[in-house]
Amino acid sequence: MTLKRGTLGCEAAVEMKTQVENTEPGDVFLVCSGGLWSAVAERRITAILAAHRDLRLTASLLMDCAHENGEQVTCLLARVGDM
Repeated sequence: MTLKRGTLGCEAAVEMKTQVENTEPGDVFLVCSGGLWSAVAERRITAILAAHRDLRLTASLLMDCAHENGEQVTCLLARVGDM
């Protein structure tokens, strides 16, 4: 599993960079606030994403990990197509 990071700010003017990726059924997109990346190691995020099919459970586990490290986060997961 490969995680690719990008950022989006909350300033009045945000510079956007777009990237086209080939996707396959089952690929998962994670959109989250920065608190997740600062509180949870990338290898742990990857492991949680790989271990669970249920996206609600996965998002909840990711947020719990961040909360354990004192961060409040927002997390959105979306899966491509059907597996």
